[in-house]
Amino acid sequence: SRSVGNNGSLMAVRALESVDADQDDSSSGEIVGAEDDEAVEVSGDRLDDVDTPSSGDSPTSRGDSPTSQPQTSEDGSGLWRLLLTASASAATTAVGMALLFTRWIREAAPPELRYAPSEENVKLVMAVPLLLRSYIPNVLTRNGHLASLFGYIKLPSWRHRCDRELDPLSDGGTVSVEWFPCRPADGVPVILMLPGINNDAAFPYVQHVMRLVLAEGLGTPAAVNWRGLGGLPLSAAGGATPKVYCGLGAPDLAEILSHLRRRLPSSPLYAVGWSMGGCILVRHMAEAGEGCELRAAMAVSPALDVSAVQRYWQGTPVGRLYGLAIGFKLWLYFLSHRRELAGGPVSVWRAFLGVFRGYEDEVFAPLWGLSGHEEYWRRCSVGEELVRRVARPLLVVHARDDPVVPVWSLPLAAMASNPHIVTAITRHGGHIGYTAGATPLLGAWTDRVLVHYLRAILAREEEREGREQGEMRGSGCRRLPTLCEHSKL
Repeated sequence: SRSVGNNGSLMAVRALESVDADQDDSSSGEIVGAEDDEAVEVSGDRLDDVDTPSSGDSPTSRGDSPTSQPQTSEDGSGLWRLLLTASASAATTAVGMALLFTRWIREAAPPELRYAPSEENVKLVMAVPLLLRSYIPNVLTRNGHLASLFGYIKLPSWRHRCDRELDPLSDGGTVSVEWFPCRPADGVPVILMLPGINNDAAFPYVQHVMRLVLAEGLGTPAAVNWRGLGGLPLSAAGGATPKVYCGLGAPDLAEILSHLRRRLPSSPLYAVGWSMGGCILVRHMAEAGEGCELRAAMAVSPALDVSAVQRYWQGTPVGRLYGLAIGFKLWLYFLSHRRELAGGPVSVWRAFLGVFRGYEDEVFAPLWGLSGHEEYWRRCSVGEELVRRVARPLLVVHARDDPVVPVWSLPLAAMASNPHIVTAITRHGGHIGYTAGATPLLGAWTDRVLVHYLRAILAREEEREGREQGEMRGSGCRRLPTLCEHSKL
């Protein structure tokens, strides 16, 4: 009985200890709410390690999802910094461009005019307002090389539909006159365009002037295609070797003008020439003297002293580059006529060597029957003695930054002593470039100078001859219609 009692007491003690332990666990635990009234007992130690957000601070309600809720304050400040940086950059660029443009304008100056101070010259200069104002080229062509490049690149570049008139020469050669839009009736003024070396009537700078002259009602524009240019073949009389185009074109121009005078006896003739075309023009005017068929003319960037230009090409790095470029273009011209020139004194290989040795000795002298480059230069150039023999009004426009024909190569003193010549030397313009306006791809400043110059010449002739015909313009000159021979045009 003692053992049973002791066992019963021991079991009772253990039962009490178990109840005490359950009570301790229940008092130290925490009941958290669960759905369907189901309680879950969690130890106090584990509750300390668990972050239990309140119902209002759930991840969805707080917007802590990295994909759905960006950092608004930080992103907003970054956007403002970007806008401020862009604004500062734009303002700095605008100020810099304004300063550059201001300096560009301040550096601009009117052309330097050189002429004999006669009453007629003073009136003529005053009647051409562009010669009295500052020439401001396009800001992209301040460099003479870029200005020269844009002299040959113009928009639009399509070719006008012209009326071609072939003009056979006395030695069997062939040139043509491209009338725009058609051949004129007798009595209508004719403005003849003489393109530069290896250029034809389709070049954009020629097309722009033709279109402008026609729009201004100054007469009928026409452009010359020299030997073998503009799709013309090289030809010669009696099976002789044809002569190629070069600076010896003054006799060809004389024949063209004689042909025009026979066909249009009452039409006043004017001419404008660029580069080598300007040299040919002035050479003809000097050789013809008082017998020149032209009433007035204008030359843009003319290479008057060919020997000085050649020495410049051979003696300076820049000149060598331009000489090579022009020589290579002449070789392509020779290559396109290799069949007509086959069997002659100049082979294709010799013509190619002329690119580096000089075309005067390798090509021009043999084909034209000259002794060498010295004779070629002498027969092409317009020196001091010849330029004094010009007896018709002539306006010469040249730029100091011309990289092809330097201004110092001109016989400026002799030109200024001739009462018929007015020379305008601009600070910028390059070689026949003379860009102007918002884009360098449109017409040149010299195009407008030509229009003003022709108006002044027409007004002076009208005043001198006492004729009052046609519509009077603001400057007092007449506006003549472009009349065609063909009534259907």
